[in-house]
Amino acid sequence: MKENDVLKILEEVIDPELNKNIIELNMVRNIIINDDKISLTFLLTTEDCPLKEDLKNNIVEVLKKSGFKEVNINMEKMKDDDLKNIASSLKSEKSKNEKINKIIAIASGKGGVGKSTVTTNLAASLIKLGYKVGVLDADINGPNIPMMFGIKERPVSIDGMIIPIERYGIKIISLGFLMEEESNAILWRGPLISKAITELFEYTLWGELDFLLVDLPPGTGDETLTVGQSLSLNGVIIVTTPQDVSVLDAKRSAYAFNKLNVKILGVIENMSYFVCPENKKEYDIFGSGGGEKISRSLNTELLGKIPLEIEVRRGGDIGEPIVIINQDLKSSIEFMNIARKIIKELNVS
Repeated sequence: MKENDVLKILEEVIDPELNKNIIELNMVRNIIINDDKISLTFLLTTEDCPLKEDLKNNIVEVLKKSGFKEVNINMEKMKDDDLKNIASSLKSEKSKNEKINKIIAIASGKGGVGKSTVTTNLAASLIKLGYKVGVLDADINGPNIPMMFGIKERPVSIDGMIIPIERYGIKIISLGFLMEEESNAILWRGPLISKAITELFEYTLWGELDFLLVDLPPGTGDETLTVGQSLSLNGVIIVTTPQDVSVLDAKRSAYAFNKLNVKILGVIENMSYFVCPENKKEYDIFGSGGGEKISRSLNTELLGKIPLEIEVRRGGDIGEPIVIINQDLKSSIEFMNIARKIIKELNVS
């Protein structure tokens, strides 16, 4: 077998983060063939690549399948010139192929209403309905999306281009990835935060998406203004709880988006009622009617009422969206119904 034959065989091995084969990415060097033995050098984009062992095992598997009995692989980090070549290719591909059909912000007037839970499960619902979905976590003060999806690793960055992490088929990027520790805070002033959000959006390789959901911080600060003015939003969903104080703050958030000429797609009332796991009775522990009040005052639709169920909390803690792990739960059914309403409202085929 010749070197060109080996290169052809190795085209089967795909780098799942870059979505290209390792020969196209020029990751294989120094091939030495000696009868049924082969050695080669495999170049990594980063020494901390979480998938390096998987890639190595895939290379060994395809080569042994082709008749080699002994495969030796030396792994090294790519040099800067090689990384720049890959980055140049990715930038070119981004400009040619990137297409985001609809961008939707998920907003609230106050913290603690479950906005990240709503974002996570709406994204999972849209994926289950067959759409391509991304999530941009723009909540600098409480970036919970990595935890909601069970993400511990950091995304790969190649010469400024960021490869989003995928979970359940959803492409995810978060300001939380900038933190050294999950419990740390980023103490940035408004302009820095705004710049970080814009650059995360612009330098992430989203590819082709039907929906990009943007999880906003609570309130109407610089982050909200940045997203509302620079991301070409197709609409915003307001999340509230039934409580009057939450409704009041949600109205303020909606007012801000009206000022930015962003369409209010509707209101989601989260933690609408508690479902007792023992007797299945429903209790209005946070009051009732808040979602209806705000949707009437905004002249928009109440998209749905998400019950407070223990499984939803548990799913968020372990990084598994409830619509993925228990589709028969009341919350899951409601999230799926809301996703269908959004698709219809935005006329997405």
